[in-house]
Amino acid sequence: MRFWHATPYGFCRPGVRAFAVGETPPLRFSARYDTLTWGITLGVMILLATVSMALLLSPIEPLLKLGFVGLMIAITLASYTLSPRGFILAEDHLIIRRIIRSVRIPYSSIAEVRYDPTLWSWVRIRLCGSGGMFGFWGLFQLRKLGRAWLYVTNRRNLVLIRTKEGKVYLISPENPTAFVDSIQLKLNTRKALNSKK
Repeated sequence: MRFWHATPYGFCRPGVRAFAVGETPPLRFSARYDTLTWGITLGVMILLATVSMALLLSPIEPLLKLGFVGLMIAITLASYTLSPRGFILAEDHLIIRRIIRSVRIPYSSIAEVRYDPTLWSWVRIRLCGSGGMFGFWGLFQLRKLGRAWLYVTNRRNLVLIRTKEGKVYLISPENPTAFVDSIQLKLNTRKALNSKK
């Protein structure tokens, strides 16, 4: 027997997967922007639009104009499609949802998870990724944590995830305390099940 799961976007909406009785629907947490992310994103987009307009009005070769403008459009699209759009607690793993290449972290690999807004640091080196446009995402060298993967859109919602392999993630789900409680419950449940085997 199967039934449709109600979502924030409507009940029985076409394309929403049906869940079997006894199967737990995934928990979803949004990735809302704080004022810093909004400010950097809007500022960079205005700058790119201004530079693009100046290039189009300049006397340089049309092919160069199109190349430069195309590059700026590509940068904007890449930053948006690779930025975190939300966080999903599925049955066996955490999904950092992105339009392209979502990141999956198995619960079995998680050694530590905690909410700690004090982990934000202005002292950081971006090794690859975005430094604020549509969020802070990618690989960074942080003063407090060392090398870490960031998927942050709100500095007040910082959640640290450390894996058994030593990999560090810093994410920012909406309602971080509920997120940590939910993922901790899943981890404890897995430990209890494994101990019975």
